[in-house]
Amino acid sequence: MRDQIVRIAVASVVGCVLGGAALGGCGAKAAIGGACASSGDCGSRQWCDVSVPGGECTQDCDDDLECGSGNLCAAHNDTACVKACSADSDCRAGFECDGVAAGGKYCIFDDGAADAGVMPDLLQKDVGEPCAADVECGGKLRCDLTVQGGRCTRNCNEDEDCGDEGLCGGAACNPAWSDCATYPVQCVQKCTASECPAGQMCTGSAAAGQYTAGGKYCK
Repeated sequence: MRDQIVRIAVASVVGCVLGGAALGGCGAKAAIGGACASSGDCGSRQWCDVSVPGGECTQDCDDDLECGSGNLCAAHNDTACVKACSADSDCRAGFECDGVAAGGKYCIFDDGAADAGVMPDLLQKDVGEPCAADVECGGKLRCDLTVQGGRCTRNCNEDEDCGDEGLCGGAACNPAWSDCATYPVQCVQKCTASECPAGQMCTGSAAAGQYTAGGKYCK
């Protein structure tokens, strides 16, 4: 997925250079924590986390210094840059100063805001859930339309890539996503009995090995 994000960001920059404002999206870029619809809306090296309602500009990081002034590096949808805050008023509409990182507090989406109609309540799907488009899937997951009915997943090389609900290695990587050399297999939904989506059953079994600790999965 990161390859796709980089391509989107590069395409946006090239479009602005060649076509100027006529192509649209060539104005000021959103800062870390700002709203976005795609990575082209965000600044250099940043990407748009569409799992957050309204989108949120962020970038990968190892420490606070990589995120710039006014931002923090936090374990938030993987380890990523977030907007630092001291009060709710420091955050954009629909967000609250309730995230906690080693360097201080940061803005996160306020679940109550969606109920109050401040922002749309976008349901982000987890590993293995059916989908029709990438935007339906949470975090760094994508919608694999090569699977009947679509499935939220991502290419992976360890269980950690797949979140709490997934394991790595139940299926071959999707070569269309261009990262098979690094992530040679794919995330599948863990299961124990009957918690699989309609049309799937808890019949897959992955032995512990190079990519996974093993377990049963939906197929």
